[in-house]
Amino acid sequence: MANTQEKTRKVRWGIIGATARIAKDALIPAILSSEHAELVAVASRSRDSAREIAAQAGPEVAAYGDYDSLIADGNVDVVYLPLPNNLHLGWAVEATATSSACSLLKMAGIKASLAMRAVAPMIPHRTFRVSPCISDISAP
Repeated sequence: MANTQEKTRKVRWGIIGATARIAKDALIPAILSSEHAELVAVASRSRDSAREIAAQAGPEVAAYGDYDSLIADGNVDVVYLPLPNNLHLGWAVEATATSSACSLLKMAGIKASLAMRAVAPMIPHRTFRVSPCISDISAP
């Protein structure tokens, strides 16, 4: 009898601002222990810091000294942004414009109309989930 179960590809994560405590203490360990996810890239404003995080995570993790390079990495499926709130929208828009999914966790402090700028590129592909705190977002 043929195996009818397909092997599911792991979701490939990239982290912008990988030196953030939430990334180091929670997200990276969670990704590394998951059978459904893998960490493929980290970025920091300092390439040395990114290299240090990547070395701790594993030899296959790419390290970038700028955020744009991680966004351009074709191996990244989802970008996580543990950045200060005022930086989320800009980097979310950049990530989603390149067809990467983006984890938008701290969008509560901005207007729904601004959050829509980050979500809009993903609407045709239905590749987004938005925190319940932004309940008034709808497709244009």
